[in-house]
Amino acid sequence: MVALLRTLQAAPPPLRFDLLRIETMNGDGAVARAVAGACVELNIARYELETWQRAVHFPHALSDPAALEKAAKSQRRRIKEVRNPLERYLGTPVQFVDRSDDALALEELFRLERTGYKFDEGVAVESFPGEPDWLRTFCAALRERNEVRLFTLEADSRVLALELYFASGRNLFFIHRTFDETEQEYSPGGLLNLLFFDYFRSQEEYDFLDSCTKPTNPFTYRQYNASALTLTQVLAIGGRRSRLGLQLFRLVRDRLIRRSDETSSAKEQPS
Repeated sequence: MVALLRTLQAAPPPLRFDLLRIETMNGDGAVARAVAGACVELNIARYELETWQRAVHFPHALSDPAALEKAAKSQRRRIKEVRNPLERYLGTPVQFVDRSDDALALEELFRLERTGYKFDEGVAVESFPGEPDWLRTFCAALRERNEVRLFTLEADSRVLALELYFASGRNLFFIHRTFDETEQEYSPGGLLNLLFFDYFRSQEEYDFLDSCTKPTNPFTYRQYNASALTLTQVLAIGGRRSRLGLQLFRLVRDRLIRRSDETSSAKEQPS
């Protein structure tokens, strides 16, 4: 990390820049420790732009048989509540399918994204030139190492929703979820996630699941059973000018955040 930051500091114009934003680090991980140590050694100012607790899951956290059975019953009840209306609407059963070994299944991800907001707003995989081919190549390489997990919700061989995960050792990382938004009223994406967790709790292959995202979907996040500190940091690597600029930005931003919090608290107080 010291070598990387020194290289950035020494880069000639126009490659040189003043501020380096490091997005979404594990706050308790090796990268965060390396960044902190390098900044101390090189006298680089850093600012925590954002911190939050991301959802993680330990599938074997419960060991008591009674607690396990209670959790399983609750999960089956929730699955039934979402599954029955969808199957009545479709007139056919829906199935949870493991398509991790099927290279063509990835094409369903692109197709499903075309049905909804990601494609319309320009944030789908296909919205970025070269990214679909990169993802195909990357998944093919990981598939050879048995490090891709891809699950679908299907009805009569029609894919209604898809989830993509990458694996490393006994850890699983959530990468993509997409669903057919023409059926959004019946929550096919939510049902697939419920079925995935039902599967995940019953397997012995993995000890840890990382959501790799922010808590923006309560339906999904309430299924995770733990959290992990996550950071986004900004480093002033351009010398004195960038250090002063970062300090000024920190003062203004922190003051605005405090003022916003005070206003929100005042509004919540009973009159």
